[in-house]
Amino acid sequence: MSALRALILKSNDYPVAGAVRLVEMYVAHLDRARVEPVLCHIVSPDREPTLTQVSPRMEGIENHEIVWKGLRQARATGAELRQIIQKAGIDVVTSNDMRTDLTARLAGGSKGMGVPWTAFVHGWIGFKRTMADMRYGFYELANRWAVRAADEIWTGSHACGRDARKMLPKKMPLRICMNAVEPYYLQTQPGEAQALRQSLGLPDDALLTGTLGRMAWAKGHHLLAQAVIESGCDNLYGVLLGYGEEEEKLRDMISKPPFKGRIFMPGKKASIDQMPAYLEAFDFFCFSSIQESLPVSVLEAMYQDNAVICPKTGDLPLVLEDGKHGLLYPPGDVPAMAACLRRYVEDVELRETMRKAAKDRVLAQFCAPRYSKDCENGWVDIVERMSGTRAALRTA
Repeated sequence: MSALRALILKSNDYPVAGAVRLVEMYVAHLDRARVEPVLCHIVSPDREPTLTQVSPRMEGIENHEIVWKGLRQARATGAELRQIIQKAGIDVVTSNDMRTDLTARLAGGSKGMGVPWTAFVHGWIGFKRTMADMRYGFYELANRWAVRAADEIWTGSHACGRDARKMLPKKMPLRICMNAVEPYYLQTQPGEAQALRQSLGLPDDALLTGTLGRMAWAKGHHLLAQAVIESGCDNLYGVLLGYGEEEEKLRDMISKPPFKGRIFMPGKKASIDQMPAYLEAFDFFCFSSIQESLPVSVLEAMYQDNAVICPKTGDLPLVLEDGKHGLLYPPGDVPAMAACLRRYVEDVELRETMRKAAKDRVLAQFCAPRYSKDCENGWVDIVERMSGTRAALRTA
């Protein structure tokens, strides 16, 4: 029997976020004899292309594009999607972000599209402290409304699943496909990490930590900067990787004492192009977010041989047993984060033990082939359940 044709929707709203790497990753690892991916990009012309548009691994995959013209014309965008589904002979549709969720809903959901629809929810922040946060809050409300019409919700963590379950119809199926990582995104050039350390002008005895994520208040970049200083370790320096609405405030903060010369912000381009090398350059990784599900950046840091420090939020306590795979602290607790930093600074043996344990953990449970197989099984299951066909595609 021919492979099931899955139409994978992705927008270029956040071209390099962790969720984008997850989509590109599961597409790249699909068993094409079982599931044939078809890409559909919902694009804003004024934004950078997303990873699924430019990755060499996406070459040769059938590709469609719909121009996003704003919410006022979203129904027309939905009509374009219906046409693509009909002409391309699609068996199942998967959306992966707010814009694609909204497009699928305005296409009429599975009834309008004529095929099952799975909505992959990658997490909601929910904080509304500033006008920018309020804007994201509005996006999240629109997202929650859109996915209620899906046939099945997928999430990358149990924490995100619990959050989604609160607003879903009681009988809607929910599937957990635990987030994963792979070496494809983490390749570095020989000597690149050491060159980055030298470019910062660090003393010979310096230790370097850092965090990675969109620069939003809830990601806590400012908390890591405070914890580095509060640790009392004069040889500890911090790097804030990422970009976003809090970037200007953070840059202003670190330009003044006591942060000046101790905390660095490489900027957007370096955070994208040199992210793997920075993870390699860190002596340990300290994730500072206040609210999370299962961040890809933590898994990437673990894969890149980092000892890690993480907040007790989302699925992180499931992934990292405190004192076995890394150190955990209460989210938002700067003194506790500083204490964890101090432990790693003072105990080289602990760092090395945690480094190896973290790498072993991510290799055993959180790698790309398993993640992609979870997605394959999900598509086959829902098509089989809703249409009664393709039972032959089921494999052990």
